[in-house]
Amino acid sequence: MIGDRWCTPHYRLLITDHQLRRCHQNQLSSIFIIIYSVPTTRHSKKLLVAGATVNQTPIDWSTNTSNILEAIGEARAARVDILCFPEMSIVGYGSEDLFLSEWVSQRAFEELLKIREECDGLVVCIGLPIRMNRITYNGVCVIDNKKILGITLKQNLARDGVHYEPRWFDAWLPGETTHLQQGEDTIPVGDIIYETKGITFGFEICEDAWRKDRPGYRLHERKVDLILNPSASHFALGKSVLREQQVVLEGSEKFECAYLFVNLLGNEAGRMIFDGDIIFAQFGKLLAVNRRLSFRNFNLLACTIDFENPQHTTVIPSLDGRATRSLLTQWDSTTSSGSTSRGIRTRRSCTSSNATAGRISIVSTTTSRSMTRAHLRRRSSCTATRPTSTTTS
Repeated sequence: MIGDRWCTPHYRLLITDHQLRRCHQNQLSSIFIIIYSVPTTRHSKKLLVAGATVNQTPIDWSTNTSNILEAIGEARAARVDILCFPEMSIVGYGSEDLFLSEWVSQRAFEELLKIREECDGLVVCIGLPIRMNRITYNGVCVIDNKKILGITLKQNLARDGVHYEPRWFDAWLPGETTHLQQGEDTIPVGDIIYETKGITFGFEICEDAWRKDRPGYRLHERKVDLILNPSASHFALGKSVLREQQVVLEGSEKFECAYLFVNLLGNEAGRMIFDGDIIFAQFGKLLAVNRRLSFRNFNLLACTIDFENPQHTTVIPSLDGRATRSLLTQWDSTTSSGSTSRGIRTRRSCTSSNATAGRISIVSTTTSRSMTRAHLRRRSSCTATRPTSTTTS
């Protein structure tokens, strides 16, 4: 980010170092096409942020859109400020080779336009494929009060285990931006940060957060207040604990921000199961975790985050024995990594399938798939450990 921000009486333009260099190369006209402008009205920095996990089916357009609209309706009723959906939530992550078809991306955008009309009074972030110059990208569209502000594209593609993303998508380059013409709309596309109600936010999309050179480092340099991570991360034993620690808690602490992870839910196409994780953290403190492995069409979890005074952000205590998992985390931190300067972190969480209802939580006690049967016999079935090999996406 250049210094602070360049402001006019009515709009604020977010300009990156990379884009400034392009200005020096006499490309100023293109810069103004791709910069995202926002009002400079002052707002409180305490926002109600929500994640909505949805149980989708590949190219079942009516059902997928219906699930999304129901979740948006519930978020609006709860007066949510920012709502994030999972990766590829419009079309379904399991669409696989269909992503290579022009008509799939076009139909997904048509569904996006239907969804846009229901995004009244809140910011909605939703995943879909973006096709440009016969190349498909993995994108997340940001809609603010029925207006499309931009589409952020995934920079790192999962290519191991059950994931074959390089077959379907191209990775987007960090710092690059362009624009997409859709009808009368000219939409900024690429590596973008956004601003709403006085806070800035950006994205790590699933695999992005599992890489050593994750986009969070660059977002931290650009001083974002919130990182959103829409994911389609398959379920595996021990993975939810690893995801919570490595992606969300460490990410929020390392990048000095609030962090929201939102995963897909259900069994899309017979090969992968998605657990529907929604995890909030801020500056290394766990704020909320939802009920996993639900059979509902969608689950919504909302958390009020104080961006001005993070120490005042409320952590709602667990009600269902999740303290057991805190003890296991303490054991893991002392036996696996020894004493640290941070000491042992006690984890607390809250969950809710309805943002307007009372919050309840459940314990997800899992065992690393890297453990041997001998280990399993020696330990209690509720023991959770960190896998010895990194499970990505």
